[in-house]
Amino acid sequence: MPSLTALHVSKSSVSGGIATAVATPETIKLWLPSQIGKTAPCDTCLQTIKWKLQYVQAHNALHSLCSNLCAQTAILKYKDCNLRGQGVNMRAWNTLKAVEARLEAATSTYEHAHKALMVLASLLNQTGWHPSLWPLNQADIRLMTDLLWGESEGTRKLFWIWNM
Repeated sequence: MPSLTALHVSKSSVSGGIATAVATPETIKLWLPSQIGKTAPCDTCLQTIKWKLQYVQAHNALHSLCSNLCAQTAILKYKDCNLRGQGVNMRAWNTLKAVEARLEAATSTYEHAHKALMVLASLLNQTGWHPSLWPLNQADIRLMTDLLWGESEGTRKLFWIWNM
């Protein structure tokens, strides 16, 4: 994109705001279509492609989040019912730590994809996507079977991450 040469030269394209004569590749901002916004002209075709990729990435991250929550519960139930002893419990906790790392990665991926979708939605006039992809709060990351305070079996509310 020819309009990006001016952005790469500017002080804001180098991390930390310090423009040097020779910038390392790690310090140069990429200026993806979702990062450009309205600061420079960008091809609508590129923004549409980025929109589709981010939309799919957000749904994949939610699917990964839900499946890892189910895996975490299954490991905890199996651990409580079947495991006795320090060695096997330590291995189970290491497995749970790996699942928690995947949960954090899926959460981070979803949050980045949602931010990009918010920027691109205003540029491309995309509508109708917001009811299925909401901002992710920490309280939303829980299992279907978890009850909140004041809820009972008959008044349970299913969170949006399980309705997608």
